[in-house]
Amino acid sequence: MTAEPAPHRTGAADAEPAGGPTAEPVVTERRTPPEEVAALTSFTRYDYADLFTLTMDRGTVGTPEEWLRAMFEEVLGSSAQVLWQGVLGLRLRPGPSPDRVAGWRISGRGDGWVRLEAPGWMMSDQLIMAVDGDEATFATFVRYRNGAGRALWSRLSAVHRGSAPDLLRSGYEVLLR
Repeated sequence: MTAEPAPHRTGAADAEPAGGPTAEPVVTERRTPPEEVAALTSFTRYDYADLFTLTMDRGTVGTPEEWLRAMFEEVLGSSAQVLWQGVLGLRLRPGPSPDRVAGWRISGRGDGWVRLEAPGWMMSDQLIMAVDGDEATFATFVRYRNGAGRALWSRLSAVHRGSAPDLLRSGYEVLLR
């Protein structure tokens, strides 16, 4: 049985822009993605998964691919390549491409979702972005290739879980511009 998702808040809880108070979008985390999201991965098995959902306060904003491009290309930019390629050992092909997002290959898409994939010598990763109504969902699936991948991700997964909510919020801000 999956535990209820808990709101994950970082930064200031409320802001007072001109025009009245607004609350920071709420991001919930699940350590076990629901079956309908897990079914979108092409992995026959995976060793790690998580899911973060941002509830939009302005209705649907952006397609799944626009969300991924905002988060990875505009928010993270090229600095993320050091982590993905240099630390995690993922094989990416950076550079502008309609078939890739920040070097990650678009390996699947459907109505309201996109799947990115990156193989590596220690692990292979798949990222799924789905947009449905006022929710934007970002899921990560990792398959270890060896003990080095397991050991590395066991240390870095906490950093990933700590930064994913802010990445979603920042992507949302980019899309609202």
